[in-house]
Amino acid sequence: MKIVRTQEHEPIDLALWRAGRSGRGELEAALDATRRLAARPILPPAGVAIALPDAPRATPAKTVKLWD
Repeated sequence: MKIVRTQEHEPIDLALWRAGRSGRGELEAALDATRRLAARPILPPAGVAIALPDAPRATPAKTVKLWD
């Protein structure tokens, strides 16, 4: 699990983007992994720790041959 800390006047989603975690479901995963994060104001104070759960591994797409 990775921990990222907010900077001054930085919303939570921007802190996730700065950590390279701006994909679908990342904000919800961070809210689930960090206690009381959802109760904080939109612009939390600097230094708030946000727990980022490990990202699921991407499975490679199955290749399809159109001809031999």
